[in-house]
Amino acid sequence: IIGNRAIRNADNEGFAIFNFEKTTVSGNRAIGNNREGFEMRDVDKTLFENNLARDNGREGFRVFNGSDSNTFKNNRSIGNAEDGFQIDDGGSDSNTIIKNTITRNFGDGIDIDEADADDNILDGNTVKNNRGTGIENDGGAGGDTIIKNNTMKGNRTDLAGKGDDDTDTGCSGFAGGVDDGFGNTFTTGGFDECTPGTGDE
Repeated sequence: IIGNRAIRNADNEGFAIFNFEKTTVSGNRAIGNNREGFEMRDVDKTLFENNLARDNGREGFRVFNGSDSNTFKNNRSIGNAEDGFQIDDGGSDSNTIIKNTITRNFGDGIDIDEADADDNILDGNTVKNNRGTGIENDGGAGGDTIIKNNTMKGNRTDLAGKGDDDTDTGCSGFAGGVDDGFGNTFTTGGFDECTPGTGDE
């Protein structure tokens, strides 16, 4: 799926991608649609790169219903009415969100929304000026969420999470293991709910 435009669909997503595997989604633009810019349901081992989701009525990118082992690279999610990226229900595991630009969304920049979303990696993203949290991690109850080398600035709070108190850093309030100290840059206020390494909420 390469080089398409979906602009101002009144009642629909820009791109609704269901039951795909081992494909490439590249160079597409979803602008001003009533629902999500890109919605991925039961999509596995697919590369999403150089796509734009802007000014859509819900999330820029929504990944759910058991979508596993996908890579999202060099995408832009700007000015959407909800989250920039959301990994949602159904145990979507082992996805990599790397080197994306996520700005001015009205929800969170990146939201891992379900405890059964395990082993996802957020690496090298620029997450700025979102109305909600820069990165909200509520996932990883059965495996670690790795958050490294991200730049977070001007969000309501840069990094937050809920769920189990069992983490790799001893930082309670994060589900299943946020590994910080991996080059993340906080300029808004750092952790919302705890201080890494102390176990204190």
